[in-house]
Amino acid sequence: MKRNIIIVLLFSIVCLIFSGCGNAVKLEQNTGYKVVDSHGQVLEMLHKPQHIVSLTLCSDEILLSLVDKDCLASVSSLAANPSISNVAVQAEGLAMLENKSIEAILAKNPDLIIVGDWLPDDFIVSLRELNVPVYVYKTPQTIAEVRTLVLDMGSIVGETEKSKKIVADMDAVLTQITNKVQLIPENQKKMVMAMSFMGCYGGKGTMLDDIYKKAGVINGAALAGLEKNDVLAKEQIVAMKPDILMIPTWDYEGKDIREFKNNILTDPALQQVPAIMNQKFIQIDDKYTYSTSQYVVYAVKNIFEAVYEK
Repeated sequence: MKRNIIIVLLFSIVCLIFSGCGNAVKLEQNTGYKVVDSHGQVLEMLHKPQHIVSLTLCSDEILLSLVDKDCLASVSSLAANPSISNVAVQAEGLAMLENKSIEAILAKNPDLIIVGDWLPDDFIVSLRELNVPVYVYKTPQTIAEVRTLVLDMGSIVGETEKSKKIVADMDAVLTQITNKVQLIPENQKKMVMAMSFMGCYGGKGTMLDDIYKKAGVINGAALAGLEKNDVLAKEQIVAMKPDILMIPTWDYEGKDIREFKNNILTDPALQQVPAIMNQKFIQIDDKYTYSTSQYVVYAVKNIFEAVYEK
């Protein structure tokens, strides 16, 4: 009798080991696969990852649409912030890395670490020395690159069909807006400029530039010659004469958005700007406008609607 009980217990333990996280399907011995990250590193995955450490909000948002949340050993510290995260609800109850120390990451016992290429090279080198698969993704600068990243993420976690569905949903939103944009005459398109606490931003080659193009609005900052990571002087804002100013909905340091808007409205240097004269402001959730995941398409949708349908 005891021998039968021991056999049953051993069988149960084996089933738990190979059942994976959440509802993951049991993997056979020949289900290993290889992927190449943005640094050209080849990752050999013996099975679908079950203890993923996600170090950025971008990867948090994509992964939580691809895998069961039980497969995430930890997510970034911003994941649960509803002002900037699109997965705040899904991230509830997950461990979050308040600091990205090598020790804290190793303590999560990861079988895959996902990191953005914007993090320091020496930090990434230290991660690779942990002898854990480290996938470095290229930070998207366009919505097309977001599509690619979603598909790549699907490959690394062994969920290619799910990633294709996410991309199809993105395309559906974009197609709907594209069809509407095509009905707007060129001479009726509005010029929009984005204001932050640092100044006017969103120049040529940025994600916001691509968002504006797809939303059918003229990007005043790009037209003025603003480059990535630069801000525009007030004199240039006045010269561009934007129809609409886009202001933030959130600030990392918790600064007062209402006060910020009032400061713009009353700034003597900006009184001849059409957007100020007509008090034309729009606020689009920063969790969309700053997104580099699939949720960025809702920035396109919401900007179009705010500019042309309200």
